[in-house]
Amino acid sequence: MCSGDGSTGDVLDDVAALVAERNRIDALLARRVRAAELSQAAERDGLRSMRSWLAGHCRLSPAAAARIVGNGRVLAHLPALAEAHEAGLVTAEQVAVAATALTPGCATPRWPPAVCRCCARSSRTSPR
Repeated sequence: MCSGDGSTGDVLDDVAALVAERNRIDALLARRVRAAELSQAAERDGLRSMRSWLAGHCRLSPAAAARIVGNGRVLAHLPALAEAHEAGLVTAEQVAVAATALTPGCATPRWPPAVCRCCARSSRTSPR
């Protein structure tokens, strides 16, 4: 992957390509985590949430697990952002910032805001 001649331009091109690939992988991970969340896969595995599953089974920190889950929720509702992330043009950190911007004042951004425990009542407990 890295060039053999060690020229600065080639090395920097390799770094940029790796960052873009990481962005694409992060997008895929967020999408798959969202699919697992929607299918309640973690609950069937005996855990309460995908956040706890990621922390327990993948050894992610609770903050990293929450960010992946939150990113999956945001990307499910913002197709243009999802497309840019899948193309490697947007980082997972930028997606997380978008989630925070869309749920201002929220300690743990969730998307859509209607199901955010900080910003609004859960749709499960709200009257219909």
